[in-house]
Amino acid sequence: TKFTAVGGGEGDVYYGHAVRAALKTSPKDAAAIFKEYYKKYLKAVDAVTMQRLAGILYRGKDIEFASRCLEMCVDAKDAAPDVKERALFQYAAMLDEMGHKDAAQGYYERFIKDYPNSVAIAKAKARLGLK
Repeated sequence: TKFTAVGGGEGDVYYGHAVRAALKTSPKDAAAIFKEYYKKYLKAVDAVTMQRLAGILYRGKDIEFASRCLEMCVDAKDAAPDVKERALFQYAAMLDEMGHKDAAQGYYERFIKDYPNSVAIAKAKARLGLK
């Protein structure tokens, strides 16, 4: 990437800025910068950015890392409820697609419990064989 890691506590802040800036002009670069950041700091950036990165990574066939982004988004304490709702459903669906049926089931159940009025509730129930 065109971004170089810096030592110290400021590095993670600069990475976050670099990821968000790259999202505006080059989503693939943004994903590469984030992957570099994650390898160094093992941290997420903000939840909205994580959700966008998950989509970019998924379209780029990096399903494993896309699912990791969604997982971090679901677990983010600062995520808005609507962001968490979408991320949780997407994460369950991605786990299902990856063949992790038991894990997907647990996340679909969590989705149904946490978001009973969601527009995606029927899809989640259908994935579990419920009405």
